[in-house]
Amino acid sequence: MRDLQRRLLDADFAPCPVSVGSTPTALAAPVAAGSDEIRPGNYALLDLTACRLGLCDADALALTVVTRVVAVNPYYAVIDAGSKMLSSDKGPHGTNASGFGIAVDEHGHHYEVQKLSEEHGFLTYGEHAPAVGALLRIFPNHSCAVVAQSDRFVLRQADGSAELHDIQGRGRFI
Repeated sequence: MRDLQRRLLDADFAPCPVSVGSTPTALAAPVAAGSDEIRPGNYALLDLTACRLGLCDADALALTVVTRVVAVNPYYAVIDAGSKMLSSDKGPHGTNASGFGIAVDEHGHHYEVQKLSEEHGFLTYGEHAPAVGALLRIFPNHSCAVVAQSDRFVLRQADGSAELHDIQGRGRFI
């Protein structure tokens, strides 16, 4: 990056900052020597992509989407969160992600979000189908997209208390 900046200056371009981005860059290595800034998008929340890349453990994930099971058939459990909430992003190439997130019920059973429509998700469930009406927590592949699609979030404290907050940047562009 510094070499590119030097070549731009040599070609009479105005000085500009050397900026690197992405959470994997921030977590995987020290900021490149000579960089002026780093802009990791979901560094504070993390997501399944960071886990799949080996950058964090599942215990480090700070964002989940709470959703309700609206139907169960022999093939899928259907939830009321689809691509408009979870994003259709499967993460970076090479992670072999096969779904759009992992759902967990109150008993600790895990379900893969296998397919999405805009409004609904379709979970594979094996031996333990979740009940219609059950609430599930979904760990999404891409937390940036989830926050960008939301108006509010609930901040849960270690003591179990919770606070509702508005997402300040929702709908704002620079």
